[in-house]
Amino acid sequence: MAKNKDKDETQIQAEILMREAEEEVRYENMKEAFNKWKWPIVFFLAVLILGVTAYEGYKTYRMNVRFSESNLYEQAAVLNAQGKADEATAVYQQLSSAKTDYKYLSKMRIAGIYFEQGKEQEGIELLNQLRQDKDLPANLKAVVDLSYVGHQLGKEDNKKLQEILNTYMMPGNPFYGTATELSSLLLLEEGKVEAAKKLLTDSIASQTIPETVKLRLQALSSVIDK
Repeated sequence: MAKNKDKDETQIQAEILMREAEEEVRYENMKEAFNKWKWPIVFFLAVLILGVTAYEGYKTYRMNVRFSESNLYEQAAVLNAQGKADEATAVYQQLSSAKTDYKYLSKMRIAGIYFEQGKEQEGIELLNQLRQDKDLPANLKAVVDLSYVGHQLGKEDNKKLQEILNTYMMPGNPFYGTATELSSLLLLEEGKVEAAKKLLTDSIASQTIPETVKLRLQALSSVIDK
C-alpha cells in the first residue's frame, strides 16, 4: 500500500511538473508572439484611439456648428417677423455656405421673402437654383418643387408642372395631398372640371394624408361643386 501511495504521489508530482512545463511553453509562445506582433498591435491601438478621438471631436464640432447656424437662422426669422425683411435677408445670406441644412432652409426663406415683396422673378430663380442642387435633401426638394409649381400656376406650361408633381402623386407619399391639390388646380385651369373633382375625391378618400390637408381638399372640392 505504501508503494502504491508513493506511486500516486510521484504521479501527481509528475503531472504537476508537466502542467508547469506546459504553462512555461505557453508563456514562451505568447511572449514570442507578442514580440513578433508587438508593433503592429501598438500601431492598431494607436489608430483606433486616434479614430475614436477624431470622431468625438468631429461630433462636437458638428454640434457647435449646428448650434451657431441655428442661432443665425432664428435671428433672421425674428427680424422677418418684425417686418425687417431686408435685415432678415442679410442674415439669411450669411448661411449661404452653411455646413448644415440651414444652407438650404435660408435660401428657401429668402425666396419666400422675395415672393412677399412681389419679386416673383427673383423668387423663382432662387427656387430653380435649389431644384438643380443635387445635394438638396429629398424632403426639402419636395417642398421646393411644390412651392415652385404653386408660384408658376398659369405662368408655365401645365405639362411641365404636372411632370414635377407626378413624383409625389402616389398615395403614401408624404406630399401626396398637396401635390393632388396643385394637380387639380392645373386640371381646372385646363377646364377639366370632372377630372379635377375625381382627383380630389380619390385623394380625400386616402387614409394617408394629414387632416389639415384633407380639409383643404374638401374646401376646394366644395368650391368646384358650386
